[in-house]
Amino acid sequence: MFGFAALNEESLSTGVVSNSREAEKEEEEVGEVKEKEEESEPEEEEVVDEHALQEEVHYLYNQALSLYGQGSPSRAAEAFRVVLESPFLRRKRFFSNPAVSRIRFGALKYLGYSLSEDGLGRWEECADRLKQAAVLDGSDANLLFRLGGAAVRCRPTRLRLARWALERTLVLSSKHFQVRLYVVQIWKERTLCV
Repeated sequence: MFGFAALNEESLSTGVVSNSREAEKEEEEVGEVKEKEEESEPEEEEVVDEHALQEEVHYLYNQALSLYGQGSPSRAAEAFRVVLESPFLRRKRFFSNPAVSRIRFGALKYLGYSLSEDGLGRWEECADRLKQAAVLDGSDANLLFRLGGAAVRCRPTRLRLARWALERTLVLSSKHFQVRLYVVQIWKERTLCV
């Protein structure tokens, strides 16, 4: 019924050592599990935080678009600035995300459009924002047309930019009548650097 182990010095010393080694291994495993749990908690919080930031930027962007659609360019411009300065869009690792790029492009584009509306006339900033949007997506003919128009109004500092934007617009939309008028106007003035 009962089993007795030999009680000699060897069995005692190896049993104690093996028990202490097993205890150390268990402590290490428990420590590793706790470390893994601690590491995983911030990731979960970060994912939740990223999702909350993304929802917030979508909400702000939609509000800014509605202000622009209501014909309030100054309020829309401020709202688009808030969108562009949001923590979600300022993180560098999100630039490769297509959804974030679209929001950034739209915010830059409509901020430039808002700045070009009657009454504001901030042509330098308008040209800068539209240029940033054109760098993100240079296939929007209306964006390039407005960039060219804003750059023409910044004379003489932005005439090269105006020429590039208007020529690019003609490549994208060869029958764009207003672009042709701008190009003729620029060539008549002969102030455009070749």
